[in-house]
Amino acid sequence: MVVDALPPAPPVSPPAYVYAPTDLYPRGEQERALCERASHTDWLYLATTGLLSVGGGWVNSEVKYASSSVVRHIGPAAMGLSIGWLLGGLPLSLSQCESTYVRFPMHEGDVTQRTALAVAMALGSVVLATFTMGIATGPLPKEWSTEERAGRLFVTSGFAFGGALLPYVLPPRSWAAAEKLRRLRFEADDRGLSLGYSYRW
Repeated sequence: MVVDALPPAPPVSPPAYVYAPTDLYPRGEQERALCERASHTDWLYLATTGLLSVGGGWVNSEVKYASSSVVRHIGPAAMGLSIGWLLGGLPLSLSQCESTYVRFPMHEGDVTQRTALAVAMALGSVVLATFTMGIATGPLPKEWSTEERAGRLFVTSGFAFGGALLPYVLPPRSWAAAEKLRRLRFEADDRGLSLGYSYRW
């Protein structure tokens, strides 16, 4: 008996959604709503962190002549934290989505440099906060020791670095919506992990 053709394959139901490289638009009502929320700059977040930066400078000027050196270090801490929060939250408060393009991790890998951006803004906050603190403090009292003067720089730098990472814990509305959209898109496109191997002479 000669078989001319293989038997027909059983019908396979297509997946709920087929991934395509050019599929960049929001899918469904939920993604469109999240993209709409993420496409607007969070001006309230920027204004709040800006006012906190001004308040940090005011605190520094108020505690400058305090009798305790511990109290005097509250000013550099407040300035470093508020300036770092402002600078670190600046790129996250801007528009994160467009109606014709949704940023999401592709199957080839996540090519966005989010970690590099966070570190760069944190280091920039350290530089900006230390210079701003020095200018806002003005002439240093003669009774301050060398250790205290150097300690103010270290305190400002440390709090500025931490403050620049604070927006990832307390994010603006635009970034929070974009993150939820990324997770939603990643879960919808997840096909599991596959490993293949081939060898050819």
